[in-house]
Amino acid sequence: MTAVLYCLDRRLGDVENTAVAPVILRDHATVTAVVVLAHAVGPWVGMDVPRNVMLLLAVALAARRFTNTAAAGSVCLGALAVTLTMGRAQGPSGQVMFREWALVIHPADSMLAWMAAAVFLVLALAVSSGAGRFPPRGRAYG
Repeated sequence: MTAVLYCLDRRLGDVENTAVAPVILRDHATVTAVVVLAHAVGPWVGMDVPRNVMLLLAVALAARRFTNTAAAGSVCLGALAVTLTMGRAQGPSGQVMFREWALVIHPADSMLAWMAAAVFLVLALAVSSGAGRFPPRGRAYG
């Protein structure tokens, strides 16, 4: 996630704002390419890895929209730590249960967790402006 955020944060604001080609579409294509590559190696490393890449990228992109890149990386790692720590529960008979919101620790074959991660990624791409901060640099409220 940090490498993707680092690449997205290296920008020339004035040049990108006046560019003929929409740079935000290329940024979204980069994020999509990372997700596609994660799914390509999924059969070898486990299909929970691409799902988690999608989910953590979504968290990082959403946080990046309102903060800077360093804070977005920290929010992403914090969300992962909270999920791993608090996402497991014990059922009445002692079996391990996963809380619904803890998508990262659901089994690899959980289609519901994969679909939720995909929806979160699409929403994060929609929210992401490519500027990184809210409000975008150089603009004031009003």
